[in-house]
Amino acid sequence: MDRSRGDWVKEVYKLTNRRGVDVVVDNVGKATLTGSMQAVARGGRIVIIGNTSGPQAKIDIRYIFGKQISLIGSTMAVTRTSAT
Repeated sequence: MDRSRGDWVKEVYKLTNRRGVDVVVDNVGKATLTGSMQAVARGGRIVIIGNTSGPQAKIDIRYIFGKQISLIGSTMAVTRTSAT
């Protein structure tokens, strides 16, 4: 979904019959995290892979426990391990 086009959260709800999506990949951070928490379905996950809009965001924790959301931090890089 292209977040730059209009109200993407409303569009997610329309496309999912007001359910929300199971996984949101948020690569922006501060500017989009609230929308990501609104768009994710109950029991869904938000994978945060970036913070181009800033490293510190205010979070309404009611979304986290009310919708049972999991926030997962990840890098965009592939990590390789060496065999010993």
